[in-house]
Amino acid sequence: MSKWNETPKTFEEISGVEFTDAKKDVRAFAPGLVRMGVLRMDVDNLGAIFRRGLSPDKCSFSRYSVLSRSLDYFFSGYINKIWESNDNYKNYTQIIYSGGDDLFIVGKWDIVIEMANEIYIKFKEWTCDNPDITLSGGISFVYPKFPILKAAEMSADEEKNAKNHKYIETEKNAISIFGYAFNWEYELKYLIKLKNTIKELLEKENGMPQGFPSDIYNLMQQANLFYNKEKNKYVIQNYQVIWLTAYNFKRALQRNKDELFAKFLTEWVEKIFTGQITEIKETKYHALQYLAIAARWAGMENR
Repeated sequence: MSKWNETPKTFEEISGVEFTDAKKDVRAFAPGLVRMGVLRMDVDNLGAIFRRGLSPDKCSFSRYSVLSRSLDYFFSGYINKIWESNDNYKNYTQIIYSGGDDLFIVGKWDIVIEMANEIYIKFKEWTCDNPDITLSGGISFVYPKFPILKAAEMSADEEKNAKNHKYIETEKNAISIFGYAFNWEYELKYLIKLKNTIKELLEKENGMPQGFPSDIYNLMQQANLFYNKEKNKYVIQNYQVIWLTAYNFKRALQRNKDELFAKFLTEWVEKIFTGQITEIKETKYHALQYLAIAARWAGMENR
């Protein structure tokens, strides 16, 4: 008979909770934020890849078979190698399904985001960085005891959001988190960089106040941002939020003399006033959206 702590992990356990008893009623440890990430990913435009992926003079049943088998090898085989290569993946995620051209994975919310990004990177390597073969996905974040079928539907909605995303001329090829889709190569990389900067400021002694992430996220919600199709941009309807943000940042500067935090706020006041980010001008999102989402992500990791 196997020991109780050698049995398959519950959703709470893969979310980071540790128990002291066989019934798993008494917690020995729990992270500051207990959430489960539910990830769905699949290959974009698979039908088009098969229709146009081979030149007319090279179309044959055997070539189509090789293409199909190569994709299936990645999802049914190589995904397991990725999972086994990282202790956090092995301890805090579970591959529910992976095969053909799609996958379904659950796990600790932050580890799932990390794993999704690595899967994308490895997929690009697997396809020799072919720009016509891309991958999109969506992640929903839920309590471990949340109905898994409903969580799967929520992640499907996130995935659909990623499939509808367009960055410059690149359609799809995105990941959707927190209800927003980001191109893997440009928007997500910038968001991760910004999140890490905010996290460092939150962890710094006398740095960013712990309430900053929730405050800036509330300001984004108050801004009544809407998508202008003609401009291909999100624009603010409630302009008072811009002035309110500048006022709040000025007060924060008066209360906090940390140089790095002061420089950060000064730079972002300008970005929010213009709505643009120099490093990623082509994005459709307003600067306030990037700041709020990155701050929320950093705040979740910092709990």
